[in-house]
Parts: sequence; C-alpha cells; structure tokens
Amino acid sequence: MQKTFSLASWFCILAVSIALFLFITNPFSSKAQSAVSSLAPIADTFAGSDLPTLSNGASTRLEVDGSPKKIIYIKFDLAPLSGTTITNAKLRFKVIDTSGSLQNVMQVSDISWSETALTYNTRPSLGSLITT
Repeated sequence: MQKTFSLASWFCILAVSIALFLFITNPFSSKAQSAVSSLAPIADTFAGSDLPTLSNGASTRLEVDGSPKKIIYIKFDLAPLSGTTITNAKLRFKVIDTSGSLQNVMQVSDISWSETALTYNTRPSLGSLITT
C-alpha cells in the first residue's frame, strides 16, 4: 500500500522544541561563539484516526500518513539550552518508506501529553507552522 500524505497531517513539535542538531550562539559572551548541540526526544509517539483510542507510546517506530490520518508528536527538553540563542535547527529522521512528500512541522502549546497516554482522541491541538 502506497502512503499519501496531506501537508496538514504531519508531525508536531512542541513550542520551539525542535532539533536533533542545534546551532547555538551564546548571547552572554563578548565574542559570539557558535556551538553545536544534540538533543534526543524525551517523548515520542503517533496518533492514528483509524484507532482513535489506541496509545502508540510503546511502539519502536513513528508512523505518519494522510489516510488514515496519523500524526507524530515529539517532545524535547530545552532546559540544557537555557541562556542561549538558537540560530538554526535541524530535525532528522530515518525514513523507511519514502514517498517524497513534503511534511509540515508544527508547534504544540500543550506539553502535558505523555507517550503512553496520548491517543488520537486525546491528542493536543496543532499550533503554528514552524516549517515545511
């Protein structure tokens, strides 16, 4: 089965919690220095409209699709970056089934979700578009 993706149904990232590779500038230094940091997600899951009460938090993979609609949620702890200015961020995934479709990365303001409790019926609302 070939997957099709709608731009509105991709995955979400919490508030400015992007990045596996962040390029950072220290604003407190008299001479700006660039550094690279890596962040691993503290929570990740997906929610599917085909099984709206199922939690996929124990899954070892993330699924995204347009029909049935499947949305990925990823949460990062940004505390280690406190006091820094993020000037560039990259989010990287290993993709198994490449469709070549563009996907949206969107903010999620409600960070109270957990991987083991999130379902399609209880998922947080999608916020602003960060990037495509």
